[in-house]
Amino acid sequence: MVGKGLEARITEFYAFLKIPEKNLHWFLLKTTRPASFSFGYGQYVILEEDGSPFRKKTLALASSPHEGSFLSFVVAEKEDFRLNHGLKLSVPQGGFPALDAKKIFIVTHGVGITAVTGILHDIAKGRLKIDCQCLWGIRRHSELSLLEKLGIPSSMVEPVFSQEKGLRQGYVQDHLWEFFSKDYLYLLSGSAPMLQAVKDKLLGLGAHESQIYLNF
Repeated sequence: MVGKGLEARITEFYAFLKIPEKNLHWFLLKTTRPASFSFGYGQYVILEEDGSPFRKKTLALASSPHEGSFLSFVVAEKEDFRLNHGLKLSVPQGGFPALDAKKIFIVTHGVGITAVTGILHDIAKGRLKIDCQCLWGIRRHSELSLLEKLGIPSSMVEPVFSQEKGLRQGYVQDHLWEFFSKDYLYLLSGSAPMLQAVKDKLLGLGAHESQIYLNF
């Protein structure tokens, strides 16, 4: 049986991009939003499915706290992965502090951008009056399709390509000097090695520890 949690129904679930290095696909998952479910920017939940190998998975909420009656997630799994059952959501965890800064700088990579999707949505729609820069590390141009799936305007994101040519190439931490300012609040989202590399670089550039926040 599924443990305690808020019930959600799957409304969309499909693969939209293959990541050959890891033999994985990115799936877009949309569910209904339970009436009593509230969350903040950058938070994640544990999703649990009854009677499935999926069982439990920790996923960032790729939605704005202020939007609609559904929730969005991105799942990285094998091509034959399926979801056929109802889900339950845990209480939201983690997240970023209250965004009371005038300027924020987001650094993320891969599906880590899901955790900041709500922030980008709300800035684009005028709900947040914040000066925002977003540096996003990806492997290749095909991964830009994730922006469309999540409804993020491409003009809000500066991509850095690690495996194909582009305006910026290499890794996100290699380009922080181009944008660095002590006036920013830095929001980081991604894998542990990437987060540590970016944090170390920011501190080396002169950022204070109190300016840097990780969502996990």
